[in-house]
Amino acid sequence: MPNLMYKKILLLIAWIFATYLLFLCFREIDLEQAWG
Repeated sequence: MPNLMYKKILLLIAWIFATYLLFLCFREIDLEQAWG
């Protein structure tokens, strides 16, 4: 059972990381469009 919990936590961290990366990418694009 602890193994399943570990996988869930890893998945959650992966989701947060991916969402954060997407947010950064979109912010960079918005900044480029605003300056350009």
